[in-house]
Amino acid sequence: MNSKANILYTLLIVILSSSSSIGQDVYWELGFGGGISAYWGDLKSDSFSDNFRNTNGGGNIFLRYNYEKLAGRLMLTVGKISASDSNSADEARRQRNLDFFSPISEGALLFEYNIFGINPKDDEAIFTPHLALGLGFLKFDPRTIYQDREIRLQPLGTEGQTLPGFPDKYSLTELVIPVGGGLKFKLNRNLVGSLELLGRVTFTDYLDDVSTNYAYYDELLVHNGELSANLSQRFDEFLGEGEGSNANLTNGGKRGGADVDDYYFTFFVNLSYNLGSKLSVGGRSRRSGASCPRF
Repeated sequence: MNSKANILYTLLIVILSSSSSIGQDVYWELGFGGGISAYWGDLKSDSFSDNFRNTNGGGNIFLRYNYEKLAGRLMLTVGKISASDSNSADEARRQRNLDFFSPISEGALLFEYNIFGINPKDDEAIFTPHLALGLGFLKFDPRTIYQDREIRLQPLGTEGQTLPGFPDKYSLTELVIPVGGGLKFKLNRNLVGSLELLGRVTFTDYLDDVSTNYAYYDELLVHNGELSANLSQRFDEFLGEGEGSNANLTNGGKRGGADVDDYYFTFFVNLSYNLGSKLSVGGRSRRSGASCPRF
C-alpha cells in the first residue's frame, strides 16, 4: 500500500511541476471512446497470445477541462474482464481449472499533462503525447459458468470466507489508481481524437475470486454449501470424475498468490468535442470559444 501511494505521489508531483504556459485559453470537452479491456492476475496465462484472447470490449464517456498544458477529466468506464486456466500452457494450471469473468464499471477523476500542448485555436498544435494519472472507484462482480448456469462467486465464499477463522467476504467496490498515457491529435477546431492506454493499480486480489489457499472441501460443504465447495476446486471437472472425489488434492493447498494484487487495463480510441470556455447554464451558453464544426 505504501509503495503504491509513493508512486502516485511522485507521478503527481512530476506532472504538476512540469507544466509550462502556452497561453491563457481554457476550454471544456465532452467525449466518448471504445476499445478493449484486459486483466492481469492469478488466472493470467504465461503466453501473450493466450492473454490477448481474454481481452473484451469496453467504452467510456468523459468531461474534460483544459487549462494550458494541464487537464482534468471526469470519466465513467464500463467493460468486462475475464480469464481461464484452460488457456495456460502449464499442466498444473490447467488442472486447477478455474475461470472467471466480471463486468466492471469505474468512475474516476484524472489529471492529464499534454507534453507538447494542444489548443483548438492554435493551428500549429496538431498532436501531443500525454500522461494521465487519477483516482477512482471500481465496481466488479466475478462470475463463472457452472452446469450451464451463470454463478456469482463472491457470495459463495470459495476460499472459506465467513468460516470460523477465515476473513469476511471481500468487497465488490474498490479504490483504483488509473495511470498511463497516449497520443492526442486535433482533427479540426472542435474535434480531438486520442489513443490511450490506462492501467489500473487496484487494492484487491479478488477481481478473479482467487487469492490465497484452498479451504477444506468438507468444511465448505458443511458451512457454505455444495456449490461453494464444488466451485472452490474444479479438478474433478478437468479429470472427468465425480464432484468432490479429488478434494484431498486441494485441501489447504495453494490456490492463488496473495502477495500481488490484481490489475486491469484498457486501450481506447477516444473522440472529444470542444464545448468552449463556458458550459451552458439554463440552456444558454454564456461564452463559447467553439465555432460551428468545420470538416
